[in-house]
Amino acid sequence: MLHYKLNRYGLKLGGNGSISEKTANLDFKKTVLKIYDQTWKLDDQASIDFNEDHWHLRDFFLADDRHYLELKGDISDNSRDTLKIEFSNISQKVLKPFFPEGTFDSLSFKVNGNLKISSVLSDFHFLGNLDVNRLKYLGFDYGALGLAVEETRTPGQLKVLANFRNGPLERTNFKGYVQLKEGSDAELDVLGVIPMQSKLNILQPLLTEIVTFKSGNIGGNVRITGTTRRPKLVGLITVNGARWAIVTGK
Repeated sequence: MLHYKLNRYGLKLGGNGSISEKTANLDFKKTVLKIYDQTWKLDDQASIDFNEDHWHLRDFFLADDRHYLELKGDISDNSRDTLKIEFSNISQKVLKPFFPEGTFDSLSFKVNGNLKISSVLSDFHFLGNLDVNRLKYLGFDYGALGLAVEETRTPGQLKVLANFRNGPLERTNFKGYVQLKEGSDAELDVLGVIPMQSKLNILQPLLTEIVTFKSGNIGGNVRITGTTRRPKLVGLITVNGARWAIVTGK
């Protein structure tokens, strides 16, 4: 067992390699990644070439029966060298062990997409394009969206741009920042433009303890701050034909 974190994930490596004066290589013959109850296996042709100024990854294809992850490219401290990552059907359960605790507690989703990471061994920088499906927040289904994400120069901060393709937020756009926090919920600072005639119940997760929406439409501009678990919503919006019930204390 090369690496293990109790009840979250474990990694076993098996292979062989060679070392010369200025280079080395490692061929992976039997590699298993365990994430909770999911067992991922690495292609037995996967290898890494270690050169003086960079590492080169080949055939690095990791998958189980429901997900896959492929890495290719070069790892170094040079901004011109890029590691490319492609993935499919990744859920919050797969990502949870590798992010600050609490990051995904309010969310569920399935995502396909790609990331590019430059200068991996120094001041690395990444950007990516994601196709997010079956997005649920606090149990409410928001549909599918395209998401562009880029790391800023602030540690733990992500710049995001989201465009909803279907669902109750169809044609809605959001842009702003998400600040990841170790051991606590991520902080939000996001601006949104909601088309007129969107369904009012898109606000339900934000106001669960106050009202229950029965019907109505909404549109306007909003700003979302607070955290992923307790977001705060301010803005100028228009509401038509609203019907709701007040939530009373138990």
